[in-house]
Amino acid sequence: MSELSTETQGNATKSKAKHQRPRGTGSLYQQKGSSNWWLQYYRNGRVYRQSAGTTNRRKAERLLQRKIGEIATGNFLEPAAEKTLLKELAADLLTEYEANARHSLVNVRRNWEKHLAPRFENLKARDVRTDALNQYITERQAEGASNASVNRELAALKRAFKLGMIAGKVAKMPIFPHLAERNVRQGFLDDAAYAKLAKACASEGLWLRAMFEVACAFGWRVNELRQLKVRQIDLAARTIRLEPGTTKNSEGRTVIMTELVYQLLAQCISGKKPDERVFTRKEGKVELSIGDFRKLWAKVCCAAGVGNMLCPSCACEVIKDSKGKVRCSHCSKQWKNKELNFSGLLFHDLRRTAVRNMVRRGIPERVAMTISGHKTRAVFDRYNIVNEADLREAAKKLEVRAEPMLGPALISQHQPDFRHSSDIVGPISAPVANSGGMN
Repeated sequence: MSELSTETQGNATKSKAKHQRPRGTGSLYQQKGSSNWWLQYYRNGRVYRQSAGTTNRRKAERLLQRKIGEIATGNFLEPAAEKTLLKELAADLLTEYEANARHSLVNVRRNWEKHLAPRFENLKARDVRTDALNQYITERQAEGASNASVNRELAALKRAFKLGMIAGKVAKMPIFPHLAERNVRQGFLDDAAYAKLAKACASEGLWLRAMFEVACAFGWRVNELRQLKVRQIDLAARTIRLEPGTTKNSEGRTVIMTELVYQLLAQCISGKKPDERVFTRKEGKVELSIGDFRKLWAKVCCAAGVGNMLCPSCACEVIKDSKGKVRCSHCSKQWKNKELNFSGLLFHDLRRTAVRNMVRRGIPERVAMTISGHKTRAVFDRYNIVNEADLREAAKKLEVRAEPMLGPALISQHQPDFRHSSDIVGPISAPVANSGGMN
């Protein structure tokens, strides 16, 4: 009897060992009164139990294996965090931007509320994949959004995912697409148009004339100028100081004023206290800070001939009819001034103008970058635009070197004869000897 009992216990032990899972692979079980399978696994000595959400053992087994794999690779996410919604990540993103006083907070909040939230806010973070992001890109492009705008929106979403990973709310990040940006602006103010635009700005007030001049001279951003305070102006030393934390890259910088900038700023700060803004506009007897002045800027640009207003429907120029109504010159639709689209010089183009002028006038590029606040050479080079006048000047310098080497006789021997050519399209002017330039 004892031998039989011993044999029975031995068989039971072998059967139990046969069905026991290897150590570290977790286990599956069913709770009393529930048909769903449950997972049990360990991480750093802590036991986790969660429902597999299925009655299928194979599916539950695959989920358990995935959890064990996440623990092994360091991508484990707490079960409660798997339900994290995109709107929770966005809230954390905006909180981080506010805490660090980031200058792009306004843009990020607008992009989330206007474009991203309607499509993503109620989605779980784990359900956002690259195909959903590509679908978002397609929809935004159909709405007329530029590639640069879409990239900024996706960059905010990507930042939200990064913060979520740091906080343990997201296990992994989807691959974010990046679009080629071909809408890089190339605008700048020519010397010929400078006087006209300066006069138009002066007609709207001292503040706009002074802001225009400082932007043309030093290439500072509009937000840097709007926040400028009287205590940052030193008339005795003729310096303007941007304090750390008030610029886009949070670095301070100091410049020496030109004579014209000195005269304009001296008038702007006259009678003001140290903590008051330099650029303010009068409304009655009250001095108001400068907000969004894009409509006023469009007005002065149109007056100076460096911009025009376009029809929102067909993007053609508008005209005023005999009754003073604004109509499109092409489709004849009537519009209100606030409905028109502006096309022309932007205030930010003055930054590009200043960089180009500093380089052309012989200021070392490192000094120019310090004045304008550019940190990288790549971005600085994008602002240093070469135009047709620069190419003409280069041609003149090349000719000055080439003519003494070749001699007038040798140059005349190689003058092309276009009199009998039938391959040239368009009018041909007779070549001018020793012109010294390009016509």
